[in-house]
Amino acid sequence: DFCLSRGLGDVYKRQLRHELEATASRDTLRGLHRRASGALEAQGQCEDAVDHALLAEDYDRASNLLIPMVMSSTIRGESHALARLLARFPATYADANPRIALLEAWLDYYSFKYSSASVRLQHLRACQSATTEPGLDAEIELLIGMVAIEGGDLALAAEALHHVDALPLDRPYLHAFKSMHRAMLAMMQDRLGDARDELDRTRHAVRKTEDPYAKMWVDWQCAHVDLLRGRLDVSRRAHDLLLETAMNEYGGAPPSSALAGFGTAIYLALNQHDLPRANEIVTMASELGKGIDRLHGFVSCLLMPRAVFE
Repeated sequence: DFCLSRGLGDVYKRQLRHELEATASRDTLRGLHRRASGALEAQGQCEDAVDHALLAEDYDRASNLLIPMVMSSTIRGESHALARLLARFPATYADANPRIALLEAWLDYYSFKYSSASVRLQHLRACQSATTEPGLDAEIELLIGMVAIEGGDLALAAEALHHVDALPLDRPYLHAFKSMHRAMLAMMQDRLGDARDELDRTRHAVRKTEDPYAKMWVDWQCAHVDLLRGRLDVSRRAHDLLLETAMNEYGGAPPSSALAGFGTAIYLALNQHDLPRANEIVTMASELGKGIDRLHGFVSCLLMPRAVFE
């Protein structure tokens, strides 16, 4: 099980793998990679576990391992590993497997390729009768609703998010996303009381994910609802606390979706004529927006102050 020896140097590991591949049978290699995948999954090293499942040609296992990974990695704006792993599935398997198509749609969504995601999702929706995975239809509808919100199609979003209650109970991220986007839809429709109720449900679902980045997203949105309700002092205190948490506890790397909250914080500082604080937040946002996966949130930060002055 040389592939589990995390302390080995990369050159030495490559040498051992080359020697093993030159001497062992294909079935032996697949068995070793399958064992490695299981051990790495138990250690919480999901990306490596998927890698070895693919090397074992156990594509069902690899796709199942990717399901939680797509949620936990993309909410941090870390979609490159997911793209790399999805590209390694054989085309024949990917074309025949709705789960892979849905994972690719998730990747499109988090890469801001909404048109591509919409095309994949409408195709999946049309083929729903051919799907057998429990809850897959509801997940398709959830992502259709999320894409519709990004495109401003509130009617489609409302329709899709109405059909997502059959999500699997063991997928807390999906339940968190369901409540998150129902809350976003309520905010866009000026139903602020409903939005806050949904955010409370989101907070409950997020606790089950044990993901601090997702918790931060909920806190940003609650602060935004306070802003929309005119509770500016309350909203500003919440935003200042969240900014401090983002910079101090997460190494200056909050979830990409939270970057839009920086724009709200800039607005609140400007509203109270605190130009030094607004400038400080712009500087923070500029640093955090340098990565390509964070570009969307960075643009939101810049557009908010511009809207204030127009």
